[in-house]
Amino acid sequence: SPASADDALAVGAVDDNDALAGFSSRGPRVADGAIKPDVTAPGVDITAARGTDALDVPGASGDLYTTISGTSMATPHVAGAAAILAQRHPDATPAELKAQLMGTADPNPALDPYEQGAGRINVGRAVDTTLIADPSSVSFGTQLWPHDDDEAVTKTISYRNSGSSAVTLSLDVTATASDGAAAPAGLFSVSPTTVEIPAGGTAAVSVTADTRVAAPDGYAYGRVTATGGPTAITTPFAVDKEVESYDVTLTHLDRFGAPATMYYTVLGAYDSEKIIEASGDSTMRLRVPKGRYALASLLFDGEDEPGAALLANPEIVVTAPVSVTVDGQVAKPISVTVPGADPESAIVDVSAGIADPTGFSLGLITGTLSDTYTAQLGGDRAVEHFFSALNGMWKQQSGDPEKTAPEQETPEAQQAPAGPEAIATLPAVYNLAWMTLGRMETGISRTVSPQDLATVTTTNLEATPRTGLLKFVMPQKDDLPFVIGFGDVMSLPSNRTEYYNTDGGIRWQPAVLESVMSGDEPTDVLGEVDGPVTAYQPGRTVHEVWNRATFGPSLAQPSPDLLGASRSGNAMLMALGAFGDGEGRWGLAATSSASTTLSRDGIVLGTSDQPGIGEFQVPAKAGRYRLAVRADRVAPAELSTSVQADWTFRSGNTGETTTALPLWSVRFAPAVDCHNAVRAGQRSRVPVVVAPQSGAQVGKLKKVTVDASYDDGATWQRVPVRRSGGSAFVTLDHPVGASSVSLRAQVADSAGNTLDQTLIHAYRIIG
Repeated sequence: SPASADDALAVGAVDDNDALAGFSSRGPRVADGAIKPDVTAPGVDITAARGTDALDVPGASGDLYTTISGTSMATPHVAGAAAILAQRHPDATPAELKAQLMGTADPNPALDPYEQGAGRINVGRAVDTTLIADPSSVSFGTQLWPHDDDEAVTKTISYRNSGSSAVTLSLDVTATASDGAAAPAGLFSVSPTTVEIPAGGTAAVSVTADTRVAAPDGYAYGRVTATGGPTAITTPFAVDKEVESYDVTLTHLDRFGAPATMYYTVLGAYDSEKIIEASGDSTMRLRVPKGRYALASLLFDGEDEPGAALLANPEIVVTAPVSVTVDGQVAKPISVTVPGADPESAIVDVSAGIADPTGFSLGLITGTLSDTYTAQLGGDRAVEHFFSALNGMWKQQSGDPEKTAPEQETPEAQQAPAGPEAIATLPAVYNLAWMTLGRMETGISRTVSPQDLATVTTTNLEATPRTGLLKFVMPQKDDLPFVIGFGDVMSLPSNRTEYYNTDGGIRWQPAVLESVMSGDEPTDVLGEVDGPVTAYQPGRTVHEVWNRATFGPSLAQPSPDLLGASRSGNAMLMALGAFGDGEGRWGLAATSSASTTLSRDGIVLGTSDQPGIGEFQVPAKAGRYRLAVRADRVAPAELSTSVQADWTFRSGNTGETTTALPLWSVRFAPAVDCHNAVRAGQRSRVPVVVAPQSGAQVGKLKKVTVDASYDDGATWQRVPVRRSGGSAFVTLDHPVGASSVSLRAQVADSAGNTLDQTLIHAYRIIG
């Protein structure tokens, strides 16, 4: 909605080959199986005037233009086409403009009407046509299973000729059955097959769908093509010859046994993409295909009552009519006791079909777990591909943050920030999650013991004045799907203690967003750093430093199943963290300009406008490649304001197996204070970490050079790279009068792989 409305012109998106974009919405319309979308238009990699900063995307050419994808880019093409038609035909109604665009669209034979509607708009044909069809698409609705008592359904298409001379139209039907084969004779027909339309007149034809014809069950579709006028007019049609299906009757009772009308219920199939929603009347009758389903339902006590319950039935087998009672009376309360802490936010949810990405999740988010209830329906049993979860964040009960001296450098802290500045100690937080495979618990009761938790002491540095860190942590377990995580804003600089449970193998993935603050609220995001999925150990304490310079290219994996730079067959995928932090984590930043360019043997293969991110098609034959990343950060960011990195490497087709590209990374880890600064006049040993991408086949390291600049790259001076105890470092003298350090590094190995990297304003000099 509103695209699903009859009169709306719903737009799908295609690329420059008229292939449907993966993000484009498909039909049929949920309510009645009608054809939607109506047309498609170009919506992939569209370059347009930037115009506003509302979209947080970099400009393709300075700040004037940007290149993005979406149906939001396809729709303006259609609006512009409609404007051209309205200029040519000022008296045309909106319905007539819609009919012109749909009737003259170019259908892609590889797509059905539920994917493309009438097809991709053709403005040239639309402005020249003098014929329109009403309706612009024909939906025959659903013929209920079984089909021995079906009746043929006939619809009328009226053609209007606004031209100055009569036309004779020949009507032809092209149709496809649900199995992709040509529809059998008689499933669809048009009559008559020839009509004459006088100038300014109309003529009608009948289109019939007869599902009694022997044809596979499912959606069948096609189009009527009218030729003989100035332009051919096509009208898509479709019918749902329902597969074996039955009624499922749902009766909803609230927690007090009364008929419930404040609820939201989802019925999702395990073996198909079918997901059905229900809300409103306490008793609902749903028509569903034969199969296995999971049910999840949110029941609310009432408008003036705070209570809510999440109920789930992990498996409902539909091989005949089924009646199910969603009974809130069996729900039991959720109780989580964390000594000395109160809940900030929590969610209880269920997911089904977790072995297939077409599954569903339903959850209840709450600021407090009081008056929140759960129950499993259908008996106490475990069902494969179903799971439930409860997770949230609790915050220590305390007053205002205290000001304390920062933690000093220790081996465990891995060079935690040093310096005399006082920084805030924030109230401790507890990140807790429990995931139950196969079932939903009826009532949840947990008491947290501190000795059973992992302890993480964190130091959070300031990279840009007047910013805060919005930190999220996402729980994970085995191969279960993503579960929503929670976060809060931390003032900078600050220390905080965080506690994590590890019950049943729970692991955690942290991420931080450096954000400009307006009071206590974050506004513009300046940068993001994602940590790895971590298995913390109960009873142990570790220290983590966040938002620490230097920020630069990182080859860390952005997710467990994705490499930073890889090749599969004849495609290279770049997912580099152009602004990873000084701890080696993956990271990105908001940029004012950015590009990623891949060349082979001196010939540019492609460019993206994202820093370190792009997908490129490459020749199968081995060749020498150059990957160039350029990025300038947006104001008011003050560190790593400009990043450049050039990798050279050799690569050839290694088959369909995903292979890590032979890239090196260089990371600097200066011992900065809580503002990412070093005192002027101070001599410092700066560790230099050089490493290949994990899993990459590289040569033996032959060369590492480092240059430093104290005038933002105007001049450079070579600093020797030395080794001590297996670690490399450079020694820098931070001159009085300078405000920052810029760093440049070059790396080469025996296989000819190289890296040339520059970070401007890598960290501060103060005092």
